[in-house]
Amino acid sequence: MARHWTAAEVNKAFAPSAATVNAVREWLVSTGIDHRRITVSDNRGWIAFDATVEEAEDLLGAQYHEYGHSDEDKYTLGCES
Repeated sequence: MARHWTAAEVNKAFAPSAATVNAVREWLVSTGIDHRRITVSDNRGWIAFDATVEEAEDLLGAQYHEYGHSDEDKYTLGCES
């Protein structure tokens, strides 16, 4: 008989440690991201935060551009490095 892990077992096996999550939170806060803008998913697999484009550029060392599609009135954000 095959044994399959439950979602909780998968989460427990692969979730980052509390120390790792705290280190990322502390790093984000040290760069100016307010702690109230940071959320961690229940399984600790994702850390999300709201940021302006300027904050994201500073944080990631990137320069974002807005690209327009000529055949549609849609825009996409992207960076080249």
